[in-house]
Amino acid sequence: MKFYLTFTCCFFWGISFCGQTLAQTADSAALKPLLYARSLYEEAIGDESHLYNGPQYINYDKYYLTGHQFFRTDDPSSSGILYDGVWYTQVPMLYDIVLDKIVLEHPTSEFMLSLVNEKVKYFNFLDHTFIRLEKDSLAALKTGFYDLLHDGQIQFLAKRTKNIQEQPTPYGMEGRFEQQTKYYIRKENTYYQVKDKRSVLNVLADKKKELQRHAREQKLQFRKDREKAILELTQFYDRPAA
Repeated sequence: MKFYLTFTCCFFWGISFCGQTLAQTADSAALKPLLYARSLYEEAIGDESHLYNGPQYINYDKYYLTGHQFFRTDDPSSSGILYDGVWYTQVPMLYDIVLDKIVLEHPTSEFMLSLVNEKVKYFNFLDHTFIRLEKDSLAALKTGFYDLLHDGQIQFLAKRTKNIQEQPTPYGMEGRFEQQTKYYIRKENTYYQVKDKRSVLNVLADKKKELQRHAREQKLQFRKDREKAILELTQFYDRPAA
């Protein structure tokens, strides 16, 4: 009886062991294609594998909307970005200024993905440098990416956004992407929103007379090209005295 029980236990243990071995062999065989695919993926993106790990980006554009949600262009442009402490160059990207998201084409699939904003310190895109700033309640400054137009003793920044305007018509829905820009000057670690010549002179009051004279000499037109006029004054403010 004892021999029978021992034999029975050994028999079933042997079956169990063989089953586990076969299962492991089958799992290993199934795993090989996955490991090979992963090696191809890592080879394709090289040292940039850490960059392509954000959530999938879903394009929300609609057929009846005029324009697009991106800054300047809806074609990916080669850019540089400081992401999670690592500098990447020649990265094809788009900048969605409705959602304030950086969008990448996945190198090994047709999917688009968006980067994690908190990991982005700054990026260069279409000859513009965008830096990430945290919310500043005093200047109504929201957390997000800002176009750094001048960087000296003072900074001049632009917050570029788009919103979607939609309306029903007798022929169906119509709509468009509408761009807006807000401007800020950073002086002595404080951000000030500026909208016109007066607000700029109020922020830079320590050189108000010189700036007024320079604006007249250069015939700056704030209504026609506000960004260009403010940029000229901020650059002049930082020039050494003659």
